[in-house]
Amino acid sequence: MKLFNKEAKFDYIVFFDRFSKYTVDAAKYLDQVLSHFDQVSLEEQVRTMHDIEKSADLEKKQMLVKLIDEFLPPIDKEDIIDLSHKIDDVTDAIEEVLVSYYTYHITQVTKEALIFTRMIRDASIEMNKCLVAMQKYKKNNDVFEHIGKVNRIKSEGEKLYKVTVAELYQAEADPQTAYEYTEIYKAMRNCYLYCKRVTNGVEKVVMKNL
Repeated sequence: MKLFNKEAKFDYIVFFDRFSKYTVDAAKYLDQVLSHFDQVSLEEQVRTMHDIEKSADLEKKQMLVKLIDEFLPPIDKEDIIDLSHKIDDVTDAIEEVLVSYYTYHITQVTKEALIFTRMIRDASIEMNKCLVAMQKYKKNNDVFEHIGKVNRIKSEGEKLYKVTVAELYQAEADPQTAYEYTEIYKAMRNCYLYCKRVTNGVEKVVMKNL
C-alpha cells in the first residue's frame, strides 16, 4: 500500500521531492560559495540564493492551490501544510547564513564553517531522500534509514557547535567579531536542526498511517 495513492488529484510525493530539491540546491550553493569565498562577489551571490528561495516559495504556492481543491488528500491536509512549511524553513535558514556573511561584512571563512556547510548539504540531501521514501514506507525501511542519518548529522553538528563557540570566545579578543561569528554559527546550526524537524514530521506522518 502506498501512502500517497494515485487517486489523489495531485502527486504530493513529486511535490515534496521538487520542493525539497530547492533546499538541496540552496545547501549546495552555500557550500560552493563558502568553499571559494570572495567577499566582492557576495552581494550577487546573495541575490542568486534569494532566487532559489523565491522559486521554492512559488512551488509551495502552486501546491497549496491544488490542496484547496483536493477533496480527499492522501494524508491530512494539516500534515501536508506542516511538512511544506518545515521544508521552507530549512531553505530560509540556509539563505540566512549567506545573508549573515554579507550583513556582517565577513572577510574569511573558518574551517569550522566549512564543516558546518558540508553537514547542512548532507542533511538536506538525506531530508530529500526521506521525503521521497515516504511513497514506499511499507515495502522497506529506507525512510527510517534517512531519518537516522539526519539524526546523526544533527548530533555531530551539536558537538561541533558547542566546541566551536567555546573555542571562539577563548581565542577571539574582539567581542564584536566573536558575536558576529557566533551569530553565523547559530544560523548554520538552525539549518540542520530544521532538517531534523522535517524528518521528525515525516516520521509522524508515517507512524500515523501504519
